[in-house]
Amino acid sequence: MVPSAVISRLILGAALILSADDSKIPSFFFTIGWLSFLSAFIVLIMGRERINNFLNWLEGRPPLILRLWMVIGAAFGGSIIYGVL
Repeated sequence: MVPSAVISRLILGAALILSADDSKIPSFFFTIGWLSFLSAFIVLIMGRERINNFLNWLEGRPPLILRLWMVIGAAFGGSIIYGVL
């Protein structure tokens, strides 16, 4: 799980940074790209056991908090789509 998570975050970060100049919101793409790089290194440092512990902890949160987290993710996804189109 960890290697694929790191590789996908690095690819996403590189794609966002490289496409930032061509997007409608370059500062957003640039920032999210670097945050993606940062998250790749955090995942790498955390390791499989800590990530599994975090996911188990996250499963215990109330459904409202999980739904709010999903809305935030959808907003980021919508911003990326807006920036590309």
